[in-house]
Amino acid sequence: MSKHIGLFVILSLFIVSDAFGGPFGIDMGMSLDRLKQVCKTAPEHIENDYYKITPPNTHDLFETYTVKIDPTYGVYFIKAIGKDIRTNGYGVELRSTFDSLVGSIEKTYGKYELTDILKDRDHGDPNVWTYALRDGDRELYAKWGKKYQSRLPDDIASIVAWAGVTSIIRGNRGYVVLEYYLSNETDVKENADKVF
Repeated sequence: MSKHIGLFVILSLFIVSDAFGGPFGIDMGMSLDRLKQVCKTAPEHIENDYYKITPPNTHDLFETYTVKIDPTYGVYFIKAIGKDIRTNGYGVELRSTFDSLVGSIEKTYGKYELTDILKDRDHGDPNVWTYALRDGDRELYAKWGKKYQSRLPDDIASIVAWAGVTSIIRGNRGYVVLEYYLSNETDVKENADKVF
C-alpha cells in the first residue's frame, strides 16, 4: 500500500467515526449491554473496568481495541493498539506511521502538542532510536485537548497518540497506540473518590 493510499485510509477512519458516532463507532456513555449489541464480537472482560472489544468500525492499522466501562457512566475511555510494524534501528517505518496517524488526526481535530524527547544521551546515536524508545529513554507522543486549542467534540476530553517498541531481538518491531479520554471520565473519577 502506498503512503498516499495509507494516509487516505487513516483519514477516512476519522471522518467515518464522526459521521457514525464516536471513535470506531463507540459513543461516550455506552453501557456494556449496548456494546454487546453494536460490537462485532462479545466484549471480553480483562480486569476492573477494562474490556477487549471488536468495535463496529475497525481499521487495518490497529489489531486490539479496549474500552473502560463504568457501571453508572458507561464507556469513558477507548484505546486502539496497532499491529506490529517492522522497522530499522533508526525507526524510520515506525516514525512514518506515527507521523501519518498524527497528520490524519490533525486534519480532523486541529492543533496538538508533540513530545519527541531523548532523556538519556547514551541513546543519542540515531541508529539506536528503537532501543531508546523501548527502554523508555525516548518518548514520542502527541496530545490533543482544549489547552492546545484542538477542535474536539464535547464528548472527547483529550486524545493521545504514541509509539512503542515490542521487540528488538527478532528484528525491530514497533506499534502505534491511539487513546481517547472521554468527557465523562471526570464523573467516573469523582464518583470513585466519593466511594473511598
